[in-house]
Amino acid sequence: TTNSLTITVQVTAAALDGQVLRNSVTLDYTDQLRRPLPRSQATANTTVSRPMITVVKTVTPNATRAGDIVTFTIYYNNTGSAAAGTVSIKDTLPSGMTYIGSSPAPTWTNGQTFYWNFTNVAPGSHSVTLTAQVDATFNGTQLVNWAFLNYTTLGGYPLTGRISSAVVAIPE
Repeated sequence: TTNSLTITVQVTAAALDGQVLRNSVTLDYTDQLRRPLPRSQATANTTVSRPMITVVKTVTPNATRAGDIVTFTIYYNNTGSAAAGTVSIKDTLPSGMTYIGSSPAPTWTNGQTFYWNFTNVAPGSHSVTLTAQVDATFNGTQLVNWAFLNYTTLGGYPLTGRISSAVVAIPE
């Protein structure tokens, strides 16, 4: 008779896009008289197909004065072979900056914190721009702006998030 066994596993976040995962099985068995029969072995391979999101934040210009306007660009590039189910970006403007606008508009805001949520993010380059003004009364030497990115597979499995920052220098 033919018998089978099914084992279901979940690929971890540590698996890389394009990585080949190999599963091996060995079957030891006996006949009805409990005499060992020849060992049987088999393998099966599967190739990981997943999103791989990187994030890089830049600012233009990177040196400015109080009262000037700067533009932050958050590049979130999917270098994987599959779409990401969700991509969530959180950006909090530092004290000393005032929000002017962004493209696309944030999904929602909370004071100086801006959130973008995207679904089905295909492989390729993507970006968000955020424009802010250095407060006229700011008297520090720099402003640091951070972007936090989290993402999932199409099945909703969370993958390792990413962080990037950009520094605006305020020369004396």
